[in-house]
Amino acid sequence: MKGASDALRGRQRRFLVVWLILMIVSGLLSLSACEGKKTEPMKKTYALTVTVSEGVEGHPQAGTQICEPGGVIDYGYQLLEDYSNLGVTLDGSPIQASGSFTMNSNHSLAATCLKRVLWKYYTEQGVYYSCPAIGDDGTLYIGVDGLYAVNPLTGRRIWHVTHAQYPSRECMASPVIGPDGTIYVTTGEDQLHAINPDGRRRWTFSFAHEWDMSFATPAIDRNGVLYLGVEGSSDSVPNSHLYAVNPDGTLNWKQQLRYGINWSSPAIALDGSVYLGTLAGDNYQGYCYALKSTSLGYASTPWPRFRHDRKNTGRFGAQ
Repeated sequence: MKGASDALRGRQRRFLVVWLILMIVSGLLSLSACEGKKTEPMKKTYALTVTVSEGVEGHPQAGTQICEPGGVIDYGYQLLEDYSNLGVTLDGSPIQASGSFTMNSNHSLAATCLKRVLWKYYTEQGVYYSCPAIGDDGTLYIGVDGLYAVNPLTGRRIWHVTHAQYPSRECMASPVIGPDGTIYVTTGEDQLHAINPDGRRRWTFSFAHEWDMSFATPAIDRNGVLYLGVEGSSDSVPNSHLYAVNPDGTLNWKQQLRYGINWSSPAIALDGSVYLGTLAGDNYQGYCYALKSTSLGYASTPWPRFRHDRKNTGRFGAQ
């Protein structure tokens, strides 16, 4: 038994030695193969991330692209209609709207803008003199061929009121708004209209002579009286007048003035003085009139005079 046991152990030892030799040889062969194989280095690339805002067109378009080192990127952007303030940046720094740069690292390119035009309302006649007035609810009132009321959010027409006798006549004057929301405006240069906020005509005031005309904007005092300069073109009658018209469309008073009034709109002081300018002649000489009234200043309304108030805050950019 002892001899057989020793023989078994001998065979096991020999098997173990052979196995160890085989494992060592296999490892050496694998190591030799790894050392003999050349490893290719990874190819370096850079990422260009492009952001393009709505209202901008150009190249490259928005997205991410992989670029070779040293590659040159040509770019160029411009604004679409109704947008403004184009800004182009590279990695956050402002650059020109068109040009080129080299891909020497990862870069981010951005083209941004502002949407200025919210809406447009088309009119068959030009809006070239009348300035809009804005009601308490934001409704815009603008003179074109008559008076338009326009929704401030959608730009859609709410209503349209034309000249009483001649619908196609233009409205060059700017509207004003009374204490009760009534809109007052001169259309066709020869009639002062009072229009309800719903677009119904309340009354029409015609000037004394058919040749009288006014391109001016009325001013409304605290009593609701409207002051409006009107000029005539006949040599046989006084040249111009300042009209004071009651809120019901009747004449309160009028004062003759020398020279033409043209576009001059009245200004009302707290002491009741009404100021108005006139001009005539080749050298545009004229007068600045101060007239006495019972007024105590402008009405407390959404829009009592040209450009809203005595500081003209209805003017774009006014503070």
